Amino acid sequence: LLPGQCNGGQPVFLFLDGHASRWSLAGLAKLRAHNVFVLCVPSHTTVWSQPNDNGPNAMAKSYIGRELEKSGRIPEACKGGAVFNRIYRRAFMAMSDQLEKDRGGAGSNTITSAWVKVGLGPLLNKECAAWRAAIRHFGS
Repeated sequence: LLPGQCNGGQPVFLFLDGHASRWSLAGLAKLRAHNVFVLCVPSHTTVWSQPNDNGPNAMAKSYIGRELEKSGRIPEACKGGAVFNRIYRRAFMAMSDQLEKDRGGAGSNTITSAWVKVGLGPLLNKECAAWRAAIRHFGS
């Protein structure tokens, strides 16, 4: 969070999917007490409404896959533990560097573009590409 957000400062919006594992009444009350407002995107509309599923997850899988291949330790990494954690960390750091580079050069990256694609950022857009695709697929 940025300085001045939450805890009596500027409000923050937290977007979650509707899965019950993501929230509880006590958790929601604590967030609200700290000036965090939770918005749930519709369940079972992943491709159309959830930013992570419109680019960032695929990017993460790609970076993890590359690091696994480079390591030559796929069987060990599949068991989890320290080997996987080292590979995951390298993938995460490389992906973070690329996202920062993209945002600095082009002004956007996979994450910011995903929010625009689903109509949630920086301005709300009911005519966004993801929802137009959903309407074409399922009807108006």
